Amino acid sequence: LADTFDGMLARLDTTFASQRHFVANASHELRTPLAIMRTELDVAMADPGADEHELRRMGEAVRDSIDRCERLLEGLLMLARSEAASGHEEAVEVSAMAADCITDLHARAQELDLEVRDDLEPAWTRGESSLLERMIANLVDNGIRHNERGGFLEVSTSAKQGRTRVRVANSGAQIEPTDAQALTEPFRRLDGARGGSGLGLSIVRSVVEAHGGEVTLAPLPEGGLEVLVELPAIPAPVPPAPLKRIPRALTKS
Repeated sequence: LADTFDGMLARLDTTFASQRHFVANASHELRTPLAIMRTELDVAMADPGADEHELRRMGEAVRDSIDRCERLLEGLLMLARSEAASGHEEAVEVSAMAADCITDLHARAQELDLEVRDDLEPAWTRGESSLLERMIANLVDNGIRHNERGGFLEVSTSAKQGRTRVRVANSGAQIEPTDAQALTEPFRRLDGARGGSGLGLSIVRSVVEAHGGEVTLAPLPEGGLEVLVELPAIPAPVPPAPLKRIPRALTKS
């Protein structure tokens, strides 16, 4: 009973810490888009001769800021949820998830003329499928977003020595080893990084840690980044045996 009570208090503490983290990050990051919206509105309202073109430009700027707020809040909510993961756990086949993510993001890879290489061996783990799917999607999305035209994207899965591994590597700019390790911190971006909220790899790290795994980031010698996720492996579930069909008894007429 004491162990159960201690476990409950630990989960509550994790949840409260996650909420405090969410509020602190949200209040800090939302200041910029809110300031942009206020400035655009103040400028438009202070100009009595503002024409349709100026008002339309103001509206587009405000809409872009709102879109940024929505993406930011979605990322922060996912980060808070992953830090306090306590959902339904089930057997998950990560290679199938990786294949789906590659298919979903293939069009974006084509826009950059990327060579996509995949080596997806069956690999199973246990956890919350929606979080694990977001983890893999963030890795693939990050590998495409921070790449170079005509580069490559490598995605592989495997299960060895009791560990399920997901590896994503991409070409790109040279990265210092210390900078690579810091990319899992919230809102940490490399200089010149394109787009994104700076939460993708933070969510990856939180999901991995919530599932008892480890994530390692290492810069590639020729430029780019390699991300290796290791999770506890489980054997592939054995499908239930099909029910034997019992022939219908024949009756005499």
